[in-house]
Amino acid sequence: MKTTSLQGVLPIRKLLVADPEDLVADVMATEVALPSEDDVEEAAQAFERYDLVTAPVVDENKKLIGRITIDEMVDVIREESEADMLNMAGLQEEEDLSAPVWDSVKNRWMWLAVNLCTAFLASRVIGAFEGSIEKSSHSLRADAPSLRHRRQLRQTKPSP
Repeated sequence: MKTTSLQGVLPIRKLLVADPEDLVADVMATEVALPSEDDVEEAAQAFERYDLVTAPVVDENKKLIGRITIDEMVDVIREESEADMLNMAGLQEEEDLSAPVWDSVKNRWMWLAVNLCTAFLASRVIGAFEGSIEKSSHSLRADAPSLRHRRQLRQTKPSP
C-alpha cells in the first residue's frame, strides 16, 4: 500500500538495536511529527518532553514539509526564557536602553509602584522599631569597651 503521508520516524539508533525480525512499523515512532500550524513554543515543549534531536514537520494532510533540529529549538527556548526574565523585571524585548526616561516609566510603572510601596513599608517598619534599634545600638556601644579590654588581656597574657 503506497501512501504520500508521513507514517512515522525511525532513528538509526533504534534501527541498529532492534531485532532483525521486527517490522519497521513496530519499531518506528508514529506520533512525533509536528504540525506546521503549531506554535514554536509548543514544538520546543515537544522536544523537551520526548528528548528529540530532530522532528518532522507536516501539513494538515500529514505530508512532510520539513524538519526542525534541536539546535533551532535550543535557540527558541533561550529566546523565550530571556523574554520571560525581561518581563519579570518589567522590561520588554523591544525596549531600547537609550529610550527617553518617560517611555521607560510607561513600560515599568507597575514595578516602579510596587518598589515604591515596599520602600514605604520598610521605612514604616524601621520607624516602628526605632526604639528597639536604638537600645540595641546603645548596648552594643556599651559592650564595646569591655570587648576591647578582654582582647587586650588575651594579648598581654603570657603564653604557656
